[in-house]
Parts: sequence; structure tokens; C-alpha cells
Amino acid sequence: MKIFFFADGRAMVAEFADESLEPECTASFPLTAKQSTFASRYALENGKLVDKYPGKTDEDVATLLQEAEAAKAAELAAKLAAPAA
Repeated sequence: MKIFFFADGRAMVAEFADESLEPECTASFPLTAKQSTFASRYALENGKLVDKYPGKTDEDVATLLQEAEAAKAAELAAKLAAPAA
């Protein structure tokens, strides 16, 4: 299993039977059996794989990401509902 980082900021975890089928990407790293396969928890920083949420479970990370999206949606809804100035 590997994590792939793309120029547009996306990350993907996948396993290919043939390395020649791996996508063209900015960087890739093999994941050990002890590492999560939840791509959203990782970042590419200075050419290194970084876990943005050390000590958190994947469930914790998913909850944090969902809460952040809900807050953005609430903020946008409030702006759209506000009377025009």
C-alpha cells in the first residue's frame, strides 16, 4: 500500500499489482501495516510524509474534518442569509 500526492494537492492511498500502473504524482510513500490508510490525515511537507493528526484515531480525524466542513457550510449559509448591504 502506498500514498500518492498529486500536484493539485490531492492525496490517494492505493495498491497496484504492477508498479508501471502507478499514477504520475509529485511524491509517493509506502505505508507500513501499522500506518493508517486514511489519506486525509497525511500531508507532504518538505518532501516528507507527515501525519497531521498524531495520536488521533481515523474516526477522530474524520470527525474533526466533518466538523470543519460543517462550520464552513454554516458560515456560508449565514453570509447568504444576511441582508444585502
